[in-house]
Amino acid sequence: MAPVLGYWKLRGRAQCIRLFLEYLEQPYDERLYDKCDAQKWFEEKHSKGFEFPNLPFYIDDDFKLTETVAILRYIADQHGTLGSNAKERAVISMLESAAAEMRANAAKVAYSKQPEEEKEQILKNLPRILGYWSSFLGNKEFLMGSKPIHVDFMLYENLEVLRYLDHTCLNSFENLQQFQKRIEQLPQISAYMKSSRFIKWPLHSWFSAFGGGDVPPEGHPANKSV
Repeated sequence: MAPVLGYWKLRGRAQCIRLFLEYLEQPYDERLYDKCDAQKWFEEKHSKGFEFPNLPFYIDDDFKLTETVAILRYIADQHGTLGSNAKERAVISMLESAAAEMRANAAKVAYSKQPEEEKEQILKNLPRILGYWSSFLGNKEFLMGSKPIHVDFMLYENLEVLRYLDHTCLNSFENLQQFQKRIEQLPQISAYMKSSRFIKWPLHSWFSAFGGGDVPPEGHPANKSV
């Protein structure tokens, strides 16, 4: 029986998990909650046997897990991509934390009562943050070498979200631009993005100030044909 990934029918904190599963060609089923299903989830969340009920969730036979990074690490461990020694594992953990913080900062714009103020603060710091990632990536194909692991898909999704805040944010970082293209050109990812299963929008909640609604902003430079 294939594992089940549960989340809202939007990108949010599950998109990087979907991308990682697709890259690994790991069969999985999705339990998608649409914007009209909030009550359904709130009725179900305490009856599914989760230790910490939340979305996203991942059910693998009788093993049940929540929280994005925990799910990614579990899948990575199953596929032997969590690092080959203590130093590699520590670096991967560092990248996870940095990527999660980047995503959380972008979400502040979505859910803030003063989204423009949050956006201004994020964009002020963004060149410095992107510089860290660009420096770490250097001339490598992916963050840890020649093959992508889960943190690559965390970074990819973060950069896509940030491009909707400022579509020029990667202009000074050629290696990050090429990194995005390499992810999209992976055969598994390319096929997924062209499929009906790929969720393009919304980035956050349907009701969020940034990345919300039912469709991407028309004519936005960050829009891509998939």
